[in-house]
Amino acid sequence: MFSIANAADAVRIVGTRIGGSVPLFKARAGEPDVGSARTFTVALSAVDDTLTAAGGTWLATKAFGETLDAPTFAHTVGAAIKSAYAAASGNQLMNSLERRYADPEPNNLSERKPYLNSKRIAGGAALLLAGNTLGQAAWAYFHPDDDKKPTPGGSPAPTPTTSTQPPVQPPVQPPIQPPVQPPSPAQVVVSAHDPRRATLWGIADANASTLLSKDEIASARQSGGDNAVVLDALQQLFQVNPQRGFRPELMDGIATALRGDPDTIQPGWTITVEKPAG
Repeated sequence: MFSIANAADAVRIVGTRIGGSVPLFKARAGEPDVGSARTFTVALSAVDDTLTAAGGTWLATKAFGETLDAPTFAHTVGAAIKSAYAAASGNQLMNSLERRYADPEPNNLSERKPYLNSKRIAGGAALLLAGNTLGQAAWAYFHPDDDKKPTPGGSPAPTPTTSTQPPVQPPVQPPIQPPVQPPSPAQVVVSAHDPRRATLWGIADANASTLLSKDEIASARQSGGDNAVVLDALQQLFQVNPQRGFRPELMDGIATALRGDPDTIQPGWTITVEKPAG
């Protein structure tokens, strides 16, 4: 959305410059300049303003959804900044529509003041948005995810008993073996910096050998190739992680704020990647 808006703005600027200065494209005497054509003054400007306002509204809506799902300080600040950007870009669009994309005369201060103020506010909001994006990127760079897994605690050692009887030769007892605990299933920690741990698809692909048996892998590969193996591993991944409440029907490659969306996994989450024994 923002890419199309930027492309429209770039075409308008470059076309106006070329039409006003390059002899081959410059208008002849008595003819209107290329830059005064409605394609440049209205159509491309309208595309730029409309898509920018729509993109700002989408960013603000998505940020509020993330804040409701995880009300952290960073999400709250991001939602406030993106809401301000959405309001500023919407205000600029309304100002452009009110004046019908006709620039006010330089000496008409009553109409020129709102026109300039809307551009200043939109520019300031864009700088805030860029600063927020750079700040989040810097925080993620200098605070990488802690991939260390918690180690399970050992069983407490038996407390020795004492006796008030006279010391006697105790009978020889076989050593007491601690109870054998079943091994914990293999797990990975979600990390946005590693494609093998950034999405459920990548996790299933990287850990298919622990989620599926050799026979299951061979059967899936024979019927549908490597993608079939990953799909079967992904289905197994949903089953061994019931605590996450994943809803496979929401998996479409687009992250949303809906609960259970498999495309929306957070860095730091622990995901089980091993099929239970038996």
